[in-house]
Amino acid sequence: MDFAAFVLLNAVLFIRPMEFIPAFYGLPLYNMAFCLCLFLSLPALLGKGVLRTIVFHPIGVCVLTLASTAVLSNLANGGIQDAADAFDVMSKVFLYYILLVVVVRTPARLKWFLAAMVINGCVVAGVGIADYKGIIRIPSLIVVEEMRYANGQAIPFRRLGSTGLFADPNDLGLFLVGCMINSLYLASDRSVALPLRALWLLPLGVLFMALLLTYSRAGMLTLLVALAIYGIARYGWRALLPMALALPVVLGVGGRQMEFKLSGGTGQTRVVIWDCFFSLFVQNPVLGVGYNHCLDYADQVAHNSYLHAFAELGYVGGTSFLGAVLLGLYALLRIGPLRTGRLDPALAKLWPFLLAGIGCFAFGIMSLSRCYVTPTYSILGLVAAYERMALAVSPRRPLRLGPTMIGLLLLSGVAFLLIMFVIIKKNANY
Repeated sequence: MDFAAFVLLNAVLFIRPMEFIPAFYGLPLYNMAFCLCLFLSLPALLGKGVLRTIVFHPIGVCVLTLASTAVLSNLANGGIQDAADAFDVMSKVFLYYILLVVVVRTPARLKWFLAAMVINGCVVAGVGIADYKGIIRIPSLIVVEEMRYANGQAIPFRRLGSTGLFADPNDLGLFLVGCMINSLYLASDRSVALPLRALWLLPLGVLFMALLLTYSRAGMLTLLVALAIYGIARYGWRALLPMALALPVVLGVGGRQMEFKLSGGTGQTRVVIWDCFFSLFVQNPVLGVGYNHCLDYADQVAHNSYLHAFAELGYVGGTSFLGAVLLGLYALLRIGPLRTGRLDPALAKLWPFLLAGIGCFAFGIMSLSRCYVTPTYSILGLVAAYERMALAVSPRRPLRLGPTMIGLLLLSGVAFLLIMFVIIKKNANY
């Protein structure tokens, strides 16, 4: 029952029926589903040592530190009410992370969870496409109207968005790419009959069409990164040759979504925003400007989740977010050598897909501000749950937090800031 409740919770979180189905308008469906899931998960949560091992896992520590810093930053900068608002949001994020690791505790549940996520993505994509094409009309769905310039003429075009968490087309694009990776994994699962596996190829058409309609450069580039990571993880470095041969063709037919540069256009806009947020961090390095207070100092969000966290939460909060992502990548990489005979076959099959998922996500949020939204922690939670299952019968121990790891995490924060400083100064045209 706890797993069914968790699947329902994610359906509400990602599809958000309360935002476009009149019968659900104004209902706190997410809070209701969250409370139900928490109640049904209590026996597993209260099991001996379960909660402690999840919270004190290095990724869990980073997520908890990030949530705590969000509250402290607002106490220092915004007052008690702002701190209470930060606690309300980030405590749910942290509890969601814990619930995912507790509930998704077997390979079978992990597979079904990924299948449910693909279905959620298809619903979001299908409803969005239907509204975009005029088949149905949903006022709350976002379609962004922009202008692009060709031969000196302004050409209007529309970009597909969605509701709530995916109102920005770039955010929607990142979600769609994750669903495509999950769909490919399910289609490759040889433990299932071929006709059933083939069914999981069908969502790819809907998901990819929606991705094209977002006109998201970040989304398309993230998809290319995901395919590259999967190819290397599955076939080794020899996969680079066919990918390198195919890249010029892909770039040639991709149109706007394949135009990547920082020297002009939206790329230069990103650099200007990054410079602004880097300056905010330098002026407030300890606790930042406060959780959710960046718009008091800038016209828009950072469009870089890591830099956004550093600017709003200071060095500790920023390093915690960056560290959670880096630890997720490291946790999977150290499991890789165990795939040959030491892992459950289902988990071994999933490994390159999951690595591609978190790898492209880590790359994708370099141009998006997604450091506080729950879907980010679904990725981190999946990695923690996977490691917990994979190493349960292995002589290799899970990640443990110690002085060396803490030191490396703190250095990673310094390294990231230095890299961003170089990128900004090298590409800024002002």
